[in-house]
Amino acid sequence: MTPLLEMRRVTVVREGRRALDGVDLAIGPDERVAILGANGSGKSTLLKLITRELYPHPSSGAFRIFGRDRWEVSKLRGT
Repeated sequence: MTPLLEMRRVTVVREGRRALDGVDLAIGPDERVAILGANGSGKSTLLKLITRELYPHPSSGAFRIFGRDRWEVSKLRGT
């Protein structure tokens, strides 16, 4: 079954620093997920990456939503 969201070795760089480094995450269609962590651990950055407010570093790994690498953001957001 294709994951709804899949990240492999994803890195996000903000203001010249790695905010996320080498993240692996897969969320299946019937899964529920909670994001927990200490202040500054990257929770907000992860959510912004998922909502496409931030983008992975070009040299990082794969990021797929509904099994696709590329989407028109307005279609994902339903606007």
